[in-house]
Amino acid sequence: MKRMIELILLLCAALFIMCTDNKLVDGGSSSEVIATVDGRVLAKDGKAGEGIQVMLMPSAYNPLTGTGAKVYQSETDTDGFYSFDSIVKGSYNLFARNLFDLTRVLDLGITVKTERLMIKDNYLEMPASVTVALPESIDTSDGYVVLEGTPLYWPVRKITEMSDGSRAITLDSLPAGEIGALKYIELHGEDEYTIASSSITKENDTV
Repeated sequence: MKRMIELILLLCAALFIMCTDNKLVDGGSSSEVIATVDGRVLAKDGKAGEGIQVMLMPSAYNPLTGTGAKVYQSETDTDGFYSFDSIVKGSYNLFARNLFDLTRVLDLGITVKTERLMIKDNYLEMPASVTVALPESIDTSDGYVVLEGTPLYWPVRKITEMSDGSRAITLDSLPAGEIGALKYIELHGEDEYTIASSSITKENDTV
């Protein structure tokens, strides 16, 4: 009888370990929330479109080097809905774009901390542009500007000389509305500067 009880306890322990292991994602721990994130992306007029590219990425993701946690990808269905599975808890940005008409949207600071999250509706708009000042020391062969937490980055090639002697670059194809940090980074160097902590862009306009 004692032997049978020991075997039952061992079996229960093994099953517990197996269930715990199934919850681990990318080296995480069982304390992490593995969530499903749903939402909807619509055109500016409120119409749904199928096949809109939707990405959920960590807020601090560097699109140039790919450093940071996993980037999740999905597409909208005929009603504009998308879904992500097995999302680890953390802070994310949602970036969506229509690859045919180039409309896009960025939703900042999405916090995943429960097993189910429904994101508010997001509406696509035509892209915007912004002109930002560059650091005094830049490398035009190796320097880039990245929009943190998105897939967007620009090589520092076409530089504008400003009236005060400073140098700037105009970044196009940005989402309209609030955007996060813009950083100057050298791909093969160590220099990294935040050139704008946040900005507000306007559809079909340069600010």
